[in-house]
Amino acid sequence: MKLLKKYGHFILLMFIFIGMIIFLSQNTLSKYRDEFDGLTSVQLAR
Repeated sequence: MKLLKKYGHFILLMFIFIGMIIFLSQNTLSKYRDEFDGLTSVQLAR
């Protein structure tokens, strides 16, 4: 049971860590996508 508690906290931290990475990567991707759309729209306007 002690081992289970130890690894339970570790697994929980890993899940939180992975979730944060996914959340941040999605945010950065959307930001880059917005910038890319802005560039393409400017090129199309010309």
